[in-house]
Amino acid sequence: MRNNESKGWKRRSLLSTIPETALVGNIESTTVASANEDAPPEDRSFNSAQVQSILSDLDNPIVNEVTSKKEMNGGSILQYTKIKTNLGTVVYAEAENGTNGSHFSFHDVQNTSEIPSKYREIPEGTNPSLIGYESDTVFRRSATDQEINTLKQVTDIRDESDVITGSDINNFLIIEYNNSKIIG
Repeated sequence: MRNNESKGWKRRSLLSTIPETALVGNIESTTVASANEDAPPEDRSFNSAQVQSILSDLDNPIVNEVTSKKEMNGGSILQYTKIKTNLGTVVYAEAENGTNGSHFSFHDVQNTSEIPSKYREIPEGTNPSLIGYESDTVFRRSATDQEINTLKQVTDIRDESDVITGSDINNFLIIEYNNSKIIG
């Protein structure tokens, strides 16, 4: 795994260290008027289309616990709900303005034989995750070193760039500071 010497962090392990407060900014989110804004946040989150799309994509794992908390983030209040399952944790974030999003990271999956077969052959060290939308779930992962080396033969990639792929990306997306390139 390559290190970014100037920043002192490993690019591929960065996503697993991002705190929950970065979730809303990290994933594409939607704004949805809640059918029952007076419902407890745990119920609202669990019943959201975004969370249900992830749970469905994971073949409806056993839900062990649902917890919720509020945090201040840049002057706004964010409501976070963690839905712990036998496969891992789905995190749902909701901002005061109604923007919300859900995310599942495979980094805490203990028993890979329990996940759906389409996710069992994920390259190691690629920070795989699912992003829930109202009618779909998107799979994303970072590129392997071999994939990055292949891409470097056809395009310029800076060391600080992130290279990702996923079910909604044809081939690879290279993310640079203030720029994005779509390859393929």
